[in-house]
Amino acid sequence: MSGGNESMLMISAASTITPSADEPEPLRDVDSQFRANNRNRKVMLSGTSSAVARALQIATSLIAVPFTIRYLGNERFGLWMTINSVLAIVSFADFGLGNGLLNIVARAYGEDNVDEIEKAVSSAFIVLLGISLILATIFFASYGLVDWVRIFNVHSAVARHEAGPSIAVFFLCFAVSLPFGIVQRIQLAYQEGFLNGVWAVAGNILGLAALLLAIRQRFSLPWLVAAIVGIPTMMLVLNSIVLFCRRPYLRPKWSSYSGQMSERILKTGGLFFVLQISMALAYQTDNLVIAHLLGPESVTQYAVPLRIFQCVPTFIGFFLLALWPAYSEAAARQDSRWIRSTYRRSLILNIAISLPAALFLLATTRTIIHYWIGDGVRPSLLLLAGLAGYCITTALIGPIAALMNGLHVLRFQAVCWFLMAIVNLCLSIFLTRSFGISGVVMGSIIAQILFIIIPSLLRIPVCLQRLEKAPGDLR
Repeated sequence: MSGGNESMLMISAASTITPSADEPEPLRDVDSQFRANNRNRKVMLSGTSSAVARALQIATSLIAVPFTIRYLGNERFGLWMTINSVLAIVSFADFGLGNGLLNIVARAYGEDNVDEIEKAVSSAFIVLLGISLILATIFFASYGLVDWVRIFNVHSAVARHEAGPSIAVFFLCFAVSLPFGIVQRIQLAYQEGFLNGVWAVAGNILGLAALLLAIRQRFSLPWLVAAIVGIPTMMLVLNSIVLFCRRPYLRPKWSSYSGQMSERILKTGGLFFVLQISMALAYQTDNLVIAHLLGPESVTQYAVPLRIFQCVPTFIGFFLLALWPAYSEAAARQDSRWIRSTYRRSLILNIAISLPAALFLLATTRTIIHYWIGDGVRPSLLLLAGLAGYCITTALIGPIAALMNGLHVLRFQAVCWFLMAIVNLCLSIFLTRSFGISGVVMGSIIAQILFIIIPSLLRIPVCLQRLEKAPGDLR
């Protein structure tokens, strides 16, 4: 089917479902209930498939970590974890365009505006392609001028030799994935996030196989990085090819590029950009703080138990990520009743799941680590208690962020997250010097409660009231 025919089919289908303003109220209620049920089904499908994919990723990580630690040793493994944090920090280099595109496409999907979707996809892809090329040129031009050994604070001859090439491989994969990352946002906006899960499963399985093969052949750390990061990047490119073949009207085209649309995406994405920088500063600098103050070996002592506790908010987060575009689409269709009830349920469920899960992990993490990788990592009780609190607060923030993102309440979030990130970093440095590794977790918990949770719980009722009074205004 050609792009134009499929576009017409979508518009035609929408016109047969959506009742006009002159139709009776019972028919409008039936249509609203139909859309709500369909929305709930897609959220569950996307969340479940993404959680399954994440479960497989965690399983592959559980399998890979013991082999990797034994092969690399604590210092080189800590180097790997630190590089992961660095790449997470620069992941905001899309200037929020991906998230801005998600909001625009989700709302246009709710309004059945196919022409706007075409312009948004082409404009975002072309701009991100340009950003990717510029960043790659800057990085590789300055690569030889940077003292990577000093930055990562490594000492052994092998680690000193591998530090630079390892981050170069990471950055190359990042540069390739930057423009193609919009495909995942498009699928989320269409509430088809389950397709991302399918490709993620394939990437995780093939990536693990390549990693184990690299270890067996005793390849260097850059090759291990290429195996575990490069394979998922290839799957992302293949996912893009399949999507553009299935929906030809979404293929990026110069003729569909719009300067006005690019400006609109950048304006929306700019606020997401502030959020991304703040989140990266708040969450991804912990390993850097520990590595700088305590050495890369201490990063391993922190990163291993952190991975275990992160399982809880990560799994819950997949359902919340699927809710984000659903909230945006529901707001475009003026379904405030569904938004309010869904937010309330998501908040209650998150607390009901995260609290007992965190307490369970508090009691069992040491045992899990012992049988998982042996006695090389022995987290203190203070660190485990901090990670349990971090697990609960992070899971609580999820429903709040999903609702505010979907309703386009971005300026308020940007201010709160920026303040939280600054306070978090300062507290983490101070508390790490006073309490050791657990200090970074304490800093995160205190900053989250004071600058995210409390202000947001006070702000959300106001946003919901405004939505009911002016349903077309998502700002």
